[in-house]
Amino acid sequence: VPPGLSLPSFGGPDEAVGWYEEELPNLMAAARHAASLDRHEAAWRIPRLLASFLDLHVPGEAWATVYRVAAEASRRAGEPYEEGFALNHLAWVSVLLGRPEEAVAHYEEALTVARRIGDPGLEGDVLVNMGATYFRLGRFTDSASCHGRALEIARRSGDRRLEAETLNDLARNDNELGRHHEALPGARAALEIYTELGDRY
Repeated sequence: VPPGLSLPSFGGPDEAVGWYEEELPNLMAAARHAASLDRHEAAWRIPRLLASFLDLHVPGEAWATVYRVAAEASRRAGEPYEEGFALNHLAWVSVLLGRPEEAVAHYEEALTVARRIGDPGLEGDVLVNMGATYFRLGRFTDSASCHGRALEIARRSGDRRLEAETLNDLARNDNELGRHHEALPGARAALEIYTELGDRY
């Protein structure tokens, strides 16, 4: 923290959320302004740090704009992981804004980046989100294909959280396709892993 600059303190989650809501327009404007000045690192770091909050609290097109800024800034800065991260989030925002075809295109871009840099965690996360998008569209076979590939990555890389998530998603796909007997073992396996990890979600 620069000398003379004090950080805000909060009495609880509600105060912290209130501060974010009040300051968010300024933070998003700062990201856009940094991009206009070719200060690419600042332009992608601000949305990156705000990602969890943005995904829950920012309505409408402003959501998509800040992730577009982050994707372009990280590309210009030579930060491919951050580019893939931003594209993955931009895709999910597109889903929530009712633009699923645009979302799939962004997911494909993010997958290309993840595979180019050989990052299994990023590739798995993108595949899970793409599968969830196909599920929303009622394209259960395509959804299962994405989650199946994500499961392979999870087991190959030893990512237990991703393994549980994909097992649960595959079980949900089987259930929607009427394959209830196939769904149950996967759901149970996912529950066992979540219990092992202490993840109550």
